[in-house]
Amino acid sequence: MRDKSAFSERLGFALWLYALNHGGRVPGNATIARAVGRTGPAVTVWLKQNYAPPDYEPKDSQRLKAPLHQALADYLAVPKDWLIDGEGDAPEPDLWKQWLARQRHRRASSSVVSTKQRKRGT
Repeated sequence: MRDKSAFSERLGFALWLYALNHGGRVPGNATIARAVGRTGPAVTVWLKQNYAPPDYEPKDSQRLKAPLHQALADYLAVPKDWLIDGEGDAPEPDLWKQWLARQRHRRASSSVVSTKQRKRGT
């Protein structure tokens, strides 16, 4: 089954789950980047895009043996196919459904507020 969520949504949920399993500590973009052989700014972009980044080898292939997609899934402890393509079951499916609905509601609400502010000129 294919999930119709964006990569940024799946990555956001994976980071939230990571925090739940690590005492509430969310890794920073630079920490994630080091773990997968990329840069902090690259991770920032991933958190905003609808599709997964290309699956290329890490810059430091001596330190990391896996291509990017596998390294990212391993670091976050989630299934690679779900994280990258939305294929298969999400980790913690019930939490995923609730988290995704809440995120989309928050995004829609903030969009309505910003539209009203633009109309008022604030």
